[in-house]
Amino acid sequence: MSFKAHELLNTQIAQRIRARRLALGLTQTDVAEALGVSFQQLQKYERGVNRIGAVQLYTLADLLDVSINFFFRNGDADGLLCNGVDQDLARSNQSARLIEAFYAIPSAEVRASVFKFLRSLDKTKAQ
Repeated sequence: MSFKAHELLNTQIAQRIRARRLALGLTQTDVAEALGVSFQQLQKYERGVNRIGAVQLYTLADLLDVSINFFFRNGDADGLLCNGVDQDLARSNQSARLIEAFYAIPSAEVRASVFKFLRSLDKTKAQ
């Protein structure tokens, strides 16, 4: 595997860690404590600056309730990451804030209604 391929894989893993953490409504502090690393170290993992070890990746898979394959190519086939959403959009701060706000809604019924409403606004799905 070339250096560029290694770099791309590390970036992919980092993006998926962050996206899944946000989807579950977990803070970086929550995840860092569960891994036994500093908050700053988790930030480096999520930016792809530092590579994550196998044991920590295994621990993350358990914590984030995904299989280890989730972090690798085509590993999000079960829809746990972004389900067809542009990856740049999924990484944006606005998207992260939207996900956090959505999961801050205490009622599952209200979250379902909000989701249904948002889906109704998507003109491409309605056709």
